[in-house]
Amino acid sequence: MTETRGLVFFSLLLTAVMFAALTTGGAQAGAPASPEDLQVGQSVLIEGWLSPERELMAKEVEILGRSKVRARIDSIDVEERSLVIHGVKVTTHEYTRVLDKDEDEIPFGRLARGLTVKIWGRMLENGTLFADEIEMRRSGSQELIKLEGAVEGVDEASNTLTVLGVPVRVSRNTKIELGGWQYGWFHDIAVGHGIEAVGIPLADGSMVASYVRVQRGNDVELEGPLDWIEGSRRVVGVLGVHVVTSPLTRYIGRTGAGIRFDNLREGSTIEVKGTLRDGKLHAEQIEIKSSTAKNEVEIHGTIEALDAENMTLLGLPVQIVRNTEFAFD
Repeated sequence: MTETRGLVFFSLLLTAVMFAALTTGGAQAGAPASPEDLQVGQSVLIEGWLSPERELMAKEVEILGRSKVRARIDSIDVEERSLVIHGVKVTTHEYTRVLDKDEDEIPFGRLARGLTVKIWGRMLENGTLFADEIEMRRSGSQELIKLEGAVEGVDEASNTLTVLGVPVRVSRNTKIELGGWQYGWFHDIAVGHGIEAVGIPLADGSMVASYVRVQRGNDVELEGPLDWIEGSRRVVGVLGVHVVTSPLTRYIGRTGAGIRFDNLREGSTIEVKGTLRDGKLHAEQIEIKSSTAKNEVEIHGTIEALDAENMTLLGLPVQIVRNTEFAFD
């Protein structure tokens, strides 16, 4: 398809949003990837454009969902370039970056048992974490650990989750955030959900979570052109996605002040935050970003279907063109 002007901005964002509760800084994006690394069910961030025929073209595709762990090194094998961090086996590859506390690159041999590190990588089928980046962190007086990854198991009898092979105990004092300003309970978490857990490490290799943030997979942000408004049902359309509102939906104008549904206008750019249910986006918040459509395209969502030339996210086909670039987050 012809790559032309007439670009329209939108973004589709699951609340796979990372928090910086413990540290500042982070891993550099862009670990090498290829079209062969794409899979149905992955969360991806796409930058591109919308053609005059309203076909989505991908310029850059970033594959999201890397696992992360922050804790002290239990043991290290410098010759093998591997280590164990709170019971999680970590292996490396030739492109693995090792950084000191100032984020300067250092040799793997500078790492040592007892140091606090933060590791970004991908979980392998054998249960090891394949590291893309290892960063030394400053230890606090009370050492907390942070895990980020998919829930592998749920034990309701003991209120325990398994993430990266680590048992995560949830107590009555654990704060559980579901996204979209909602707080939940242990029973809201299921196998396959992405979570971020912060807590205290225990000697048996488990942790007691003080905070858990859940990425359920149906939490969505969508920013794009407001195509149509059906005032009688208080429903709007953004790039063909039906956005359903409720009496609890918040409306925000360009200045940040609260507005009403009646202030929405076709042809503007809006950002919708909500949850995807039954093929419709149920809005918790709608914010006007611009009175006209913007140029850049950004999509953040889950791949629903995939072939050599197209991906489908939220029912929207996205074309993979010759110059599309791929990377891990």
